[in-house]
Amino acid sequence: MKYFCGYTPWDFPIAQLDPYAHMLVSPTTYSPTYRYDFHPPQEVMLDSGAFHHGRRNTHRHRLRTLHDQLKIAEQYPGSTVTLAHSDVLLRPEVDPRQSIHETLVNAEWFMRQDLPGGYRRMTVAQARTPDEMYLVVSQLAQFEPELIGIGGLANLHRTHRKLLPLMLEGAVEAAGDLPLHALGVTAQHILQRLRINNIYSCDSATAIWCAIYGSVVYARPYRRYRLISEKSSRPESPQETGYYSSLTRPLACTCPVCRTVPEELLGSDSRAKYARYIHNYYHIKLEIEGEGEWQAVYSSAEYQSVMTTFLSSRGSSNSTQA
Repeated sequence: MKYFCGYTPWDFPIAQLDPYAHMLVSPTTYSPTYRYDFHPPQEVMLDSGAFHHGRRNTHRHRLRTLHDQLKIAEQYPGSTVTLAHSDVLLRPEVDPRQSIHETLVNAEWFMRQDLPGGYRRMTVAQARTPDEMYLVVSQLAQFEPELIGIGGLANLHRTHRKLLPLMLEGAVEAAGDLPLHALGVTAQHILQRLRINNIYSCDSATAIWCAIYGSVVYARPYRRYRLISEKSSRPESPQETGYYSSLTRPLACTCPVCRTVPEELLGSDSRAKYARYIHNYYHIKLEIEGEGEWQAVYSSAEYQSVMTTFLSSRGSSNSTQA
């Protein structure tokens, strides 16, 4: 299964370290005027977050969303780019039949648009029940996109976990030979279900969000912890992150940060947050994709130079020896 890491202009440019990086970008957090000046990732996926978020406050048209996606895609001329169509989230105040109808209408319109050569297309399904998922994916498959996305899985995991495997099975059956992408997931239970159903790819911003709130991820077995120390428990660095167990120091691991100075993970300054992000990205990718060529670059002298330079520019180290 392929892992797309959620990315914003404020995150560590992970493609600088991983030449095989896959990134998911959303118009809600990534301005079309932003200039990406780092090493190009291998693949970029652009969702339509700006469409359903923007519609809450303004009358946003699907053409405006597509225009923004294309402007962002221009920042990655050396990458394989996938554009998602303007799917509509199912919200309590809106008749779900209307949302599903609009999603399908937008998908048909999206597939008719003349896009620059080389851009791949992904239609996205939103549904409440396995039957709805089957019907929506069946309709989307008729448009023959390169990929079909499955939305709402993270919320489903929290509210109706028993429905999750049935929703995935419905999507897989309806998609036929078309590959499926799971949007916004890294919970262990969901990852297991994705593997069972041979889902092609998934994405998540877990690496950066855990890093911001002082938490770290470990692979094989997949688990999360929050770090507690004199440097990381100050009021300006909130540490409460739900049900995670606590650690007073990092566990032994082979990630690029822990191989050199694991204490870099401790602290609440920008340097520590970026170090945790690198650590979390490494472990989530290891959990989802397994070992491979992408790991080799982390041992190179070039990696050490990139990380040292970038982290040094983000503030002095708060590391302490135990």
